[in-house]
Amino acid sequence: MEQPALQGIRSIIACTLAGIAMLAGAWMTAGSGESRPSQAEVAAYFDGNVVPLLDEFARRDRAAAERAIAQLHAHFATFHAGVPAFAEDITDWGTRFGVAGRTVKDLWTKLWNDPAQATAAKDFVNTKFRAHIVSEEKLRRAVEDTVAVFRESVAANHNELLASVRLALQMPGCPIRIPPVQIDRRLSDATIAAERIAISKGGESIAAGLAGFAGGTLAYEAASRLVAALFARLAVATAAGAAIEGGAVAGSTAAGGATGTLAGPLGTVIGAGVGLAVGFIVDSWMTDSFKASLQKECGAYLDKLEQDLTKGSPEAPGLRKILTDAAAQNHAAFRAALIAEINRTTP
Repeated sequence: MEQPALQGIRSIIACTLAGIAMLAGAWMTAGSGESRPSQAEVAAYFDGNVVPLLDEFARRDRAAAERAIAQLHAHFATFHAGVPAFAEDITDWGTRFGVAGRTVKDLWTKLWNDPAQATAAKDFVNTKFRAHIVSEEKLRRAVEDTVAVFRESVAANHNELLASVRLALQMPGCPIRIPPVQIDRRLSDATIAAERIAISKGGESIAAGLAGFAGGTLAYEAASRLVAALFARLAVATAAGAAIEGGAVAGSTAAGGATGTLAGPLGTVIGAGVGLAVGFIVDSWMTDSFKASLQKECGAYLDKLEQDLTKGSPEAPGLRKILTDAAAQNHAAFRAALIAEINRTTP
């Protein structure tokens, strides 16, 4: 009697398990339907909940560009502050005798030796100009500091964006079904892909990949390339401008960046200011208003240099456009990379 009873129990258990399996299968099928939302649902959620986060990221990056430019202005305010001390030093009688003696020496060198070596007076004023106003090192540091402010701000902005997007992808009503354990990896992949996209879209642009989001080697190399390219362009414009203006001041300006310790892009830029000071001394030293005039001319030189660095020209964009372009490229690149990651989840 036990054998049929056991068989009956086994049959009941088998039927029960089969029913459970059928219910589970039906539930999983229904669940599967819910876990695969339509492209339209995903796009609507992305546009309504993620795009505003990307737009805010772009706004913060544009603000970072302006803060960086403000940092450059602060450096130039320091350069301007040194002009009065330079003018005071130049008008000191000791300096006057020093310039006069070296000018005679330069004339002798031009007559009996290589004229290119007649730089004693210029070198004398050069030392004072660099000490009081601006040198290659000070100018490079000002631009590098400006770029660093931008890069650090963009990296912080990007981290804030990642946190916001992560939260949006974990909202209960989100149709984008990325498992929570995969979200950080997907966002990291999107960041890496965005850097590649920014570089490829930027082509030869020195703004391409400038922020580098997380910093590191890529951002450092982009920043170094920017500084070098910016000064190379600026040097060409400075030399051309000095040659066009004419006159004793312009002549000394053009010569100031051409030889000796002033060789190279930065030397040409600083040499323009030194040459201006030397030329102004030659033209106007004995006038009653020499000190005030010298301050005015040095201030005008710094204003022009600051404008060239900030605004640039159609042929050679300045820092404001370069940083703004970098922000726009990074925004577009991350958006494209993020969409690609989402499309991996929603075929």
